[in-house]
Amino acid sequence: MKNLDSQDHAALPALELWLVDDDEHFRRLCVELLEQTKAFQCARQFGSAEEVIEALRHQSGPETMLLDVSMPGLNGAAAVKTIKSLSPGTAVFMFSTLVDPEREAEARAGGASGYLHKSESIEVVVRILRAAVHPLPPTATASV
Repeated sequence: MKNLDSQDHAALPALELWLVDDDEHFRRLCVELLEQTKAFQCARQFGSAEEVIEALRHQSGPETMLLDVSMPGLNGAAAVKTIKSLSPGTAVFMFSTLVDPEREAEARAGGASGYLHKSESIEVVVRILRAAVHPLPPTATASV
């Protein structure tokens, strides 16, 4: 039997992703890197949690979302519950430069699918986001 790994995700269609981060330079870089992988179509970008919540009031949400934890105004961890109520099918991942167990717990309680550190490699981010939307079947092991 074939072992399935992160390469199996390459055959899947690009996922629609929204990126929410108050740092415009970081957003542009992140979009460029994610789109180069062909795994994502970064359909929308937002500079605040309030902006993405307003957009979700008027249109369907994406398959997945990267949401910065620390932003002015409504922080990402506090926004997750509202985002998930407006778009329950969206896999929302918190994205942060900080390790903050309290905010991570708040985000997960609000419905976040995961918590990623911004220093993760693009390959790790792609694998985690894709697996949340299109889980691969368990790896089969052959008996001898």
